[in-house]
Amino acid sequence: MSWLARTQHPAGSWTDFLLAPGPSDAWVTAYTGTALALAANDGRLDDRTRSVAGRCADAAARWLLRATSDGGARDPGAWGWTSSVRADADSTAWAVRLLALRRWPVPAQALVFLAEHRDAGGYRTYRSQLTSGSWAAPTPEVTAAVLLAQHAAGSIDRAGVARQWRSLIAPMQGPDGCWHSMWWTDPAYPTALVGAAWAAAGRPPPAFQLPTSGWLAPGLTGWQVATRLWIAATFGDDHREPLAATLADSQRRDGGWPGGATLRVPPQRSGRPAERSGDARGIFTTATALHALLATGPLPAPAGGAAGQRGRAPSPRRPYDDVVRRMATASGAPTGTAQAAFRALTRESLSRHGVWPARQLSNLAGGTPLEFSVGAAPGLRLTTEVGDPLLPPYQRARSGLRAVGRTAAVLGMASQWAAVRPAIAVLVDRELPVPDGCRFWVWAGLDLMATGRAVLKTYLSLHGEDVPGWQDRELAFLAACGVPPSSPVHAVLDRLREVGWCHEVGVGLVRGAGWGVKVYYELPGYRPDAVRDVLDLCGLDPDPTALTPEIPGVLRASLAAKRRSGIAVRVHPDTGRVDEVTVAAAFPPPLVGRAELADRVRSWLASAEPHDAAVAALLPDWRDAPERARMHSLFTRSRSARGDETKVYLRPWPGWGSPEPPA
Repeated sequence: MSWLARTQHPAGSWTDFLLAPGPSDAWVTAYTGTALALAANDGRLDDRTRSVAGRCADAAARWLLRATSDGGARDPGAWGWTSSVRADADSTAWAVRLLALRRWPVPAQALVFLAEHRDAGGYRTYRSQLTSGSWAAPTPEVTAAVLLAQHAAGSIDRAGVARQWRSLIAPMQGPDGCWHSMWWTDPAYPTALVGAAWAAAGRPPPAFQLPTSGWLAPGLTGWQVATRLWIAATFGDDHREPLAATLADSQRRDGGWPGGATLRVPPQRSGRPAERSGDARGIFTTATALHALLATGPLPAPAGGAAGQRGRAPSPRRPYDDVVRRMATASGAPTGTAQAAFRALTRESLSRHGVWPARQLSNLAGGTPLEFSVGAAPGLRLTTEVGDPLLPPYQRARSGLRAVGRTAAVLGMASQWAAVRPAIAVLVDRELPVPDGCRFWVWAGLDLMATGRAVLKTYLSLHGEDVPGWQDRELAFLAACGVPPSSPVHAVLDRLREVGWCHEVGVGLVRGAGWGVKVYYELPGYRPDAVRDVLDLCGLDPDPTALTPEIPGVLRASLAAKRRSGIAVRVHPDTGRVDEVTVAAAFPPPLVGRAELADRVRSWLASAEPHDAAVAALLPDWRDAPERARMHSLFTRSRSARGDETKVYLRPWPGWGSPEPPA
């Protein structure tokens, strides 16, 4: 419960999972808040614990009521995956139950909304088969959630729950003794919800015998153990104590559990594959563990203690440390410095088991928390996630900045870091209404060249797609950096604003020297006219031909014009002069294997040796990867007074314990 309190967003919500509309907020908040509301009402717990649970549950209830009063999920008085999609019976049922348990007003429309989702076979997630297709089919866990909500709200009594349990839920039991749902890959979660409704109904006959063979098999995730424990506690199975001990052994030291729930989203119409999403933040899994433990009741402490079990787990960061060491060796960078700086940067971000890769938590390299780049000059260049990835956005950003400051001290750049902190504070502002599901606020980068040059970088999102006023934040940041208001960079930025928006800014600290700034713009497609104008305004050769984002056999300029593109300019803070322009483009989804793609890239590069060395250093971790898993991420082409330069960005294989690479 303490971990759930720390990860609750300041306004009262939680977010988890990720689908096309974004991360879920209302459904996850209602489900988690209900677990805490049950704890707050549980007389077996001490007063202080119940008080913490009650405060968190009340904050969630307030957030849900605000969400629906603002027209949440397009249905006043009901809730959905997010407020941008239509409401559903599952999300609304959990919200109603939370409100009722905490004695908050339940909107009358919510109870009407739930009643409208019943048919002869149970309760449906969505009521209209015409608009929702297969999503309008009744499922056991949605039916159970609705009955529990109606009972908590007082609209049906225990006898009513029992009647509907026997008529709607009992007939859904499968031949294997479990209840199955199209929304879940594992039947344990719907079976657990069915059991909770059965208990609320007074455990009416007939009694059920659930098959539990294999439920203690090695390798189960915390989510799988929690759902099985919930079932065993409800149906009186004798696996209760060993399951509880196994669940305790899988708990992290911070009190949470690694995410393990896998939501399955079937196609609304036939012909498309199902989409899957996991709870990367672990909120849903931890809330499920709480549901299960409350259903289980007091148990003896597991023999040997859970901490001893957790202490034997291998370090989650070891594969990342190994690949950084190999890349540093291959590039001629100082290995000891690279390892020390990387560990300081990623002390929090890579410390948790079961987190990475996760598109839900990062949009760096498709959800991988580490990315390398190679150019003509030998050296180690990387960008990485920093800060605790499970904290709410502002706290996570602050955690990341502490990691950068710690690394600046390791590299002897403390004075430069102190100089740039006021400018960074302009963009990392507690009052900025950043969405709870924010995947990028602060990243960090490290350049360690074979010549001994060292650069520590901080990348800061302007949230241009999510939070209005990015132009004002961009100007305030540059002013805080000391850029004169009438300097050349402002004419360049005026031109870029005509075709795109500022995605992020970067601050680079140079050991033994000063610091500099980069401004990164995102465009809906490659625009050679804008590149030409920017080059001309910077006093550089305006011919954009050599900067065209095109690789023979990989990406055509005509396709790049239809895909998101980027332009970055490097600024001298004291003068506002721009001395470098960079064009960026992402590699398209590969139509050939990694080896063939690497050959095409190397034949295109003017200097292929650094690229070949980097690919060779990464290959040991790619030996078990699917042939078309993506190694090449994006490429950039830059022009400065020194000439033109190309860099290629590579991601390490994130398959350490993961079944497939991120998209």
